[in-house]
Amino acid sequence: MKSHVPLKDIIRDVLEQKGRQGFLQAEFHSKNGFSKSRVSEIINEMFSLGQIVVRKEAGRSKRVWLPEYFPGKVTGTLRVGMLPSVEYLYHLAAIKDYCVNNRMNLLVKLYQKSAHILENLISGTLDLAFSPLVSFLIHPDNSDLRIVSEVASGGSSIFENPTCINNRIMSSEFSSMAMLTKSFQRISGQLEVVASGSPASSISSFLNGDIRYIAIWEPFAMLLRNNSMAKEVFRFSDAMDSLPCCCLGTTSVRLKESSSEIREILGIIKKYVEKRKVEASVHENINYFSSILGVEENIVAKSLKEYAFRAGINEGVISELLEKLGISISGVTIEKMISFH
Repeated sequence: MKSHVPLKDIIRDVLEQKGRQGFLQAEFHSKNGFSKSRVSEIINEMFSLGQIVVRKEAGRSKRVWLPEYFPGKVTGTLRVGMLPSVEYLYHLAAIKDYCVNNRMNLLVKLYQKSAHILENLISGTLDLAFSPLVSFLIHPDNSDLRIVSEVASGGSSIFENPTCINNRIMSSEFSSMAMLTKSFQRISGQLEVVASGSPASSISSFLNGDIRYIAIWEPFAMLLRNNSMAKEVFRFSDAMDSLPCCCLGTTSVRLKESSSEIREILGIIKKYVEKRKVEASVHENINYFSSILGVEENIVAKSLKEYAFRAGINEGVISELLEKLGISISGVTIEKMISFH
């Protein structure tokens, strides 16, 4: 018996389940009972609207993907991965401006872990990625990664719940929060580090007294500053001075394919950062970040003041960061990762 669910929705659900694997067009007919002509009609319609990606395989076979899962460049679409942080607001506003100016679709995907962002970037399902600089540098496949711009410094702190008497601190791994935690331990003594989950669940555990300390970034740090149960005890500047915490990156393959595109985006980013001006598209991003993070717009706007935004990248900054972390990476590797500059 045929489903009453529209074929478009069935195709979209199947492709969501298949992810990077995609699905052969012919299998939609055999598995769902729709005629070949009807399937072909809907596939062509969705393709013309940019809702799917279609690639010919051996013979006459066609494999279909949702754009966010296609392991390669999608014509007319730019895919960006990021953690839930307002730190990326200016840079994302610049990327959105570029897409509007060039009539491109922008797909932004939120992640909870930087490792998952870089995994998708390397696999080809993202074109650009915002992630902690340290996660780019120490990734096992960093030979394929390219850093195109710093993002900002500041914007994170460690808070204490004075009602909690255990010795635990919640922090994300391979991130600026991990660096912050390591520096804090030098003055507070050894702490039991607990891996954080989503910001909401981590803050809930902290306020419930399950953990004594939490390393958190904006806009969530701003929320805790306004909470009487949280005491700010250590700031990003105490550990990292003015060094950047996150960066914007891509892969060597995507950089080769889209060098002029990325250069144009970097030019817009530089304009935003140098002017320090909240233009119309940035206001739109404040609203956007507010909705996806579940944080009020005024908190998002206040959080922006906690960052010193940056554009471009240089080897000296990376070397200084690695020295603070006690990590040794060859100059050749670093030069390769920022070779675009």
